[in-house]
Amino acid sequence: VALAAMTDAVKQSRTFIAALATGAAMIGFIYLHTLMPLTSGLLRADPTSQMRGWPEFAEKVDRLRLEQGAQWIATSSFATTAQLAYALKDKPVPVLQLNERLRYLHLPAPDPALLQSPALYVDLARRERSDLLSALFQSVTPLAAVHRGPDVSPFAIYATRRLAAPRGHPLADTATVSER
Repeated sequence: VALAAMTDAVKQSRTFIAALATGAAMIGFIYLHTLMPLTSGLLRADPTSQMRGWPEFAEKVDRLRLEQGAQWIATSSFATTAQLAYALKDKPVPVLQLNERLRYLHLPAPDPALLQSPALYVDLARRERSDLLSALFQSVTPLAAVHRGPDVSPFAIYATRRLAAPRGHPLADTATVSER
């Protein structure tokens, strides 16, 4: 009986050590993949791709903004707003989310004169809000799509629009527009 109990304890100990080693190896693989993608196209959807390509993408967006004479960047999603604002933090260009303004009550209000100037709208092509844009601006001009990541196999494709001539205050409460 004592020998059987000792054998069980040894088995449990070995199983515990094997589980720890497997867990450590998996965590190491995930960190390595996050820093240096290992699959590059083998996975249908790579959840770590949402963290890559932002600095280069922000530069493309800012070049397009300057080409279009836009003074600010508009978005309709928190993730795009946050990533662009962070990547462009050293440039004098505001990145403002048109909807869900409750998120930004703690920040100073943007200059009303700025909001009357042209803007560049950027958001995921699958999430582009033409209903919101046409409700807030008289002029909505489609521009070329911008890829985040390699052009051959982009992480995401973003729709861009030149916005001008706001219908009132473009950052006013948009709840009625968002619910349509």
